[in-house]
Amino acid sequence: MEVAIFRHHKFNAILLGIAVLSSMQAAHACSCRPCDQKTSFLESEAYSFIGSARVESVDAQTGPFEKIITLVPGNVLRGDVADRIQIKTPSSGASCGVVYPVGAVVQIAATQSGGYLHTNLCTQVCWTSEANSALLPGEFGSLTPIDIDTSLAMTPAAGTE
Repeated sequence: MEVAIFRHHKFNAILLGIAVLSSMQAAHACSCRPCDQKTSFLESEAYSFIGSARVESVDAQTGPFEKIITLVPGNVLRGDVADRIQIKTPSSGASCGVVYPVGAVVQIAATQSGGYLHTNLCTQVCWTSEANSALLPGEFGSLTPIDIDTSLAMTPAAGTE
């Protein structure tokens, strides 16, 4: 009888261990270093594209851990100006991916690797750092309000005008 009880407890302990380990895999969170308060995106050579753009589309996962966001550039402080640019980002916020709704006008700082521009949440939150806030649209910012063909603009939802 004691052997049967021991086996039962051992079995429960194994099940508990498996449950704890599997729940640890699902618990990811984005963790970013503090932003550089003194060096702006423009002062860093790491960024291949810096500017504002309107989100045209967000592709569902294009790989196991990433998605592609297609943007229409507006005001570009650095980088090639094309009709459309594509930026890769991690597929979820938990892995530091950015989440932009289609039609939103956003500021982008992106690096280049493997033929693609890349950005993530950690880079994007640094727009509010002391060094980068001067680049944002506004009275003293380098990025003027975005100038995009109005035929591409999103129609406001009913009741939001």
